[in-house]
Amino acid sequence: MCRQISKWLCILMLSGLVTPMCGCGQRAARTEEVPAPVRPAGTIGSMAELYEFGAIPVKGWGIVAGLAGTGSSECPPALRDVLVKYIQQQVSGQSKVDPDGFINSPDTAVVQITGVIPPIASKGDRFDVEVVALEGTQTTSLDGGRLYPAQLKAVSRLQRFDQYSETLATAGGAVFIDKLDSDAGPRTKGSVLGGGLVVEDVQISLVLPEPNYLTASAIRNQLNERFGPGTARAISPSRIRLKVPPKFKAEKDRFLAMVTTLSLGQDEQVQQRRIETLVERLVRGEDVAISQIALATIGKAALDELAPLLSTSDERVRFHAAVCMLRIGDDRPLSVLRQIIADGSSPYRIEAIRAIGAGARRDDAIAILNSALADTDFAVRFAAYEQLRNLRDISVTQIPVAGDFLIDSVTCAGERSIFVSRSGIARIVLFGAPIYCKNDIFIESDDRSVVINAGRGDKFVSVMRKHPKSPRLFGPLRSSFNLADIIRTLGEVLPPDDKPMIRPGLGVAYSDIVVLLKRMVERGAVEAEFKAGPVAGAIVEKITTNDR
Repeated sequence: MCRQISKWLCILMLSGLVTPMCGCGQRAARTEEVPAPVRPAGTIGSMAELYEFGAIPVKGWGIVAGLAGTGSSECPPALRDVLVKYIQQQVSGQSKVDPDGFINSPDTAVVQITGVIPPIASKGDRFDVEVVALEGTQTTSLDGGRLYPAQLKAVSRLQRFDQYSETLATAGGAVFIDKLDSDAGPRTKGSVLGGGLVVEDVQISLVLPEPNYLTASAIRNQLNERFGPGTARAISPSRIRLKVPPKFKAEKDRFLAMVTTLSLGQDEQVQQRRIETLVERLVRGEDVAISQIALATIGKAALDELAPLLSTSDERVRFHAAVCMLRIGDDRPLSVLRQIIADGSSPYRIEAIRAIGAGARRDDAIAILNSALADTDFAVRFAAYEQLRNLRDISVTQIPVAGDFLIDSVTCAGERSIFVSRSGIARIVLFGAPIYCKNDIFIESDDRSVVINAGRGDKFVSVMRKHPKSPRLFGPLRSSFNLADIIRTLGEVLPPDDKPMIRPGLGVAYSDIVVLLKRMVERGAVEAEFKAGPVAGAIVEKITTNDR
């Protein structure tokens, strides 16, 4: 017992929490005063370096199945061994599959899969992947195929088919062939929209150039106080591990910027001078993004200096001050941002929409964003839709189709529009839903395998398909004139011969449905604009428009 007490007394004495005693309670003579620990001061970015992974190119190999005789049996022996083993592991205990027979089928093709994991990726994040038939094989098309689950690994660490390397992501899903673009290339190359799935969070750390427990602990405590418990963990005197809070899942870059601008050990006078300096920079237009983030990071203490800027005549200053205050949690800027969104000549409309979607209270955001859905500028409407979708507002109704794509029906005024994605998650967005198809129509696919037909006076639309893998005709299936219903009838899975289906469909690929929708608009079967998003892998900001 005495030994334990002595041990804790030594610890407390070393920490400066008790004073050494000698004999029966007599205070020991001190040889020198121990200075109190000094709390570090300055921004976190000035004390530690942010260490994060950038975008990570990944690669793998897999099998595309469901082809109508356009695949091939060729496969390098070393890769075949890897694929056979993988197939056996995946189907173990579920069904008997002959891996070699599966690979040798003309309805399958071995492909190389490539993609790029986004920076600061979290587990469950999705990204596009590209699939290409192996060179030298007789595969003629990947159209209509589906990529079986495959593993993706860092390109920098993968030199051979059988090389062991950590799996960073998986990939799988329906192959998308862009048939809207005449220069899209051969059909032995396609993409799986949102087909890549990150399996683990990318680690983010703050690294101190000079290890120091006091500084590491101070940074950890400040971050957890500002962003919530569990945000930071000091794993050594030189490294603090960061976890992105759920609130910032869609704004990871902004979170990291706030981390580096957060201050430690500043008294009120120093902080006030910093606020004044940042506001001056904001007004002059110097380092606006950094100043805005730094002020939002400081929080409510900056509101008194920002509030007068809401009434300035300079729209740029009004906008940046409004966004900054909204980020802090003040709703006074909502009227300013609402006016900016309503001003058709303002260059800040879309940024204002995104700021409201991310920072305003849900009810306030929904009210403002719903009014923007009727705007004449489609880019504004689309930005408002994206925020309302994230907020799960009732104005956006979402229906999954066959596990391959989504139909988003947007209830709004304004011109009817049909948007189709060609990157990210495969989705068809119907602005002004419900959108109805006219009667007395006849729409046929290029290869005449799909027909959408309704005679004058018909009560239903007939949809039929000749499947490339079967000589018989599927359908006709009946659909209402509601365009969403027609799309579902086209895209839902083919009904098995031995099992009745509640919602049978023709199993038409998303790639082909996109082309059919464009044709329906061009031929006047649907009164709406047709708009296509940027292609997978392209660095494009604008949404391309194909007006009828």
